Amino acid sequence: MKVYKFGGASVKDAAGVSNLYEIVSSLNDRPLVVVVSAMGKTTNALEKVLHLAKDAKMQETYQVLELVFEMHRRICYGLFRQNHAIFERLAAIEAEMKFVVEQIPGLPYNQAYDSLVGYGELISTYIVSAYLQEKGLKHQWLDARQYIITDSSWRMAMVNMEETRSRISKLGMNKNDIVLTQGFIGSNNEGHMTTLGREGSDYSAALFAWALGAQSLTLWKDVPGVMSADPAVYSDAEVFSFVPYREAVELTYYGASVIHPKTIKPLENAGIPLLVKSFKEPMLPGTLIAAGDTTVPAVPSRIRKTNQVLITLKPNDLSFVSESMMAAVLQEFHTTGIRIHLMQNSALSLSVCIDYDPVRVEPLLHSLSQRFRLKYNSGLTLLTIRHYLHQPDILAKETKHRKILLEQRSRSTAQYVFGE
Repeated sequence: MKVYKFGGASVKDAAGVSNLYEIVSSLNDRPLVVVVSAMGKTTNALEKVLHLAKDAKMQETYQVLELVFEMHRRICYGLFRQNHAIFERLAAIEAEMKFVVEQIPGLPYNQAYDSLVGYGELISTYIVSAYLQEKGLKHQWLDARQYIITDSSWRMAMVNMEETRSRISKLGMNKNDIVLTQGFIGSNNEGHMTTLGREGSDYSAALFAWALGAQSLTLWKDVPGVMSADPAVYSDAEVFSFVPYREAVELTYYGASVIHPKTIKPLENAGIPLLVKSFKEPMLPGTLIAAGDTTVPAVPSRIRKTNQVLITLKPNDLSFVSESMMAAVLQEFHTTGIRIHLMQNSALSLSVCIDYDPVRVEPLLHSLSQRFRLKYNSGLTLLTIRHYLHQPDILAKETKHRKILLEQRSRSTAQYVFGE
């Protein structure tokens, strides 16, 4: 059996949903689990709804929510006759979402996030399921919340691997079965919806593949495979035909957005190959991620993360930056759910580079300022270059005319924090 995952860009409009059907029906991989993300920029739009509701701007909240509903209706108008049952289904879920929005002002932000934003995946799979049924492709719609079981770490839930595997393994798929389900979402022991972190649908698909002992997992993306750099930024970006598991972990750790960071581990543990292919050109070979030693071709990888914050902490009493002080600081980051991308210390200071998320970062800065002298710069870029020795002049080329605020280099990786 195999697992496919289709991201939001692949189902952003009626043509995308139709293309998903064409891929699934023409490639004829069976049995098959199909994991689908929210359509287009739905997640971003629902995050905006959440922010407005938390600010008690309810009129604007419902205006943006209506835009979300209308976008999905437009997709359905391009796929179904006007009296199709999908429109009743959409009306029911719209009413449910409006009720959820009413509760948001009384919930902590992260819990409110999970109560609302995962609806994008549910709507998406309702529409895709209705279209597959319309085209005569038999399948089973599955609620991922009944199978991906997590703790209550809102917005970044930790999966209960044993319980999740137990539930998924009981699906009992026959040789011609197709199962359609959602990425990104799960539920805690109380049955409340949780989310697995931004772009978490890749991880969801990996969990299904791992639990079912799949032959392979294919991520259908809007790029031809894993690339050496973002082609929107670098015109010389190349497609890797092969990437070892461990290099893929390194790339996702440093911020390569084509794959969710947690995706690789369950696949490597089970020896399941991962394919990254283009939904626009499904016959292209894409990238194979599996056991091996080196990428093909052997060229450097460049990963840019924007919207970064560089924080520098200094003890108030000029004491050294000790292991105990660093442990206390790291615990602060852990408690607030903030991941450090780069860290460097001197005798009297500790600097860290992180994503700017105002909901998490502002409370962190306030807490740290109680114990340390604190300076920070925002609006920065973190550039990571893997295997820079493959191209000896790449470091000089990438840092020329940059105002470098922090740099770090190892045998295989160079990182730079700079302002644009």
